[in-house]
Formats: sequence, C-alpha cells, structure tokens
Amino acid sequence: MVGWWGHKEETRFFMNNQLELENGAAGYRISNPPMMLMVPLIAFLDVLSKTTMQDLRTKSLLLTGYLEYLINHFLSPSSLNRRTKKVMCTIMTPSDPEQRGCQLSLKFNIDISLVYRELVKRGVVVCF
Repeated sequence: MVGWWGHKEETRFFMNNQLELENGAAGYRISNPPMMLMVPLIAFLDVLSKTTMQDLRTKSLLLTGYLEYLINHFLSPSSLNRRTKKVMCTIMTPSDPEQRGCQLSLKFNIDISLVYRELVKRGVVVCF
C-alpha cells in the first residue's frame, strides 16, 4: 500500500503524477491507518484500561508456564516412558521465562499440518 505521506517531502506537492517514495521505512507511511489494523489496537487499549502491564505480564508467565508443563508432561519424548502416545513435541524456546517472553516455539515429530488442523478444530489461533 502506498500512502501520500510516503512520497518525498521535497516533491510531494508538485502534482506531476510521478511517485517518488522516501527511502527506507518512511516510504511506507500513510496518512490514515487501515481500519482493520486499528481494531486490535483499540481492543488492546480497552483491556489495558482495565488492568496493568504488570498484571498482563504475570498472567502471560503463568499461562506460558502452564502450557510448558502440559507439553513436558504429556508430549515430551521423556514422557513417552509413561505413555504410549505417538505424537511427540519438543519445546525449542528456552525454559527461562526471561529469555522467551510469552511464546513457545514447538517441534513435532509428525506432519505439522495435522497438528494445525487439530488445533484449529478446537478454536486455537495458530501462527507458524
């Protein structure tokens, strides 16, 4: 998407129908942000008005830690000694919460499209 504010400032008002973009990220500037990009921002600001960043961080640590526990308990290669499941999952992200943020990068021993389909069926939004 090309925006008016991405045009070089020196020639912006020449009106000669020749697009001259600014170099770098400045060439992608637009005067009005797209509505579909603003909706998630508005939703986040609404949530943030009801809590604090510290509370959100605390909750993210708890949720990510719980997911890490579940994966290690039910799907890790070492858990197969206790179970007969064929699906294995290895957590690639560091186990230290200060090094990983609030996400886990996972590696499966089966076709990822199968995992994707099962997660989507259960209402999980997946990014890979």
